Amino acid sequence: MLAADREYNLLEISFPVEGWNAMALELRDELGYPAYRSLHPAAASFQENGHCFFGWYSAAIRGNGEMYPCCLLMSPDYKPLGNPVGSTFAKQWNGPGFNRLRVEMRSVLLRNPPAFEPETFKVIRKQCVEPGMCSLKKMYFRGDEEFYSRLGRALTGARRRSRWKNTFLHAVGTARERLRRTPAPPK
Repeated sequence: MLAADREYNLLEISFPVEGWNAMALELRDELGYPAYRSLHPAAASFQENGHCFFGWYSAAIRGNGEMYPCCLLMSPDYKPLGNPVGSTFAKQWNGPGFNRLRVEMRSVLLRNPPAFEPETFKVIRKQCVEPGMCSLKKMYFRGDEEFYSRLGRALTGARRRSRWKNTFLHAVGTARERLRRTPAPPK
């Protein structure tokens, strides 16, 4: 089967687990398959804005109620972000697990270029940040030029505001820091 797919240049194998990808690359080389080429067209704006945004759009739920950001993170070593059994989906979706995911994803989206920080990130994984490691992002959604253009414009504005805010806070300090520097009124 794989050899037949090779003949039609249809073989694309990608996993959310690094060790499996290494195995897939070995198999690709053994079959003499050409280097990776995506079978799915990408929008021009995808290259710059193709970071993971699933934390705002997606949840995968197992039969026991465990909630994950997507099906690729439903691995045994990944802690579920919530469970609506005995609760509600909305409470879990807006709860600490998914909120932490969104904070981490937002920090990645605002960086240009993005970088994975294993010591900082507790919820997202390397495949959520590194280009080409998420098979969902390599296949689906890539061709939606309107979405990625709008995302790009929103990110440009957010990055500008974030830089301004950080520059401003660095220059003048937070409100609490300003109060500490302000001399006490005369008695």
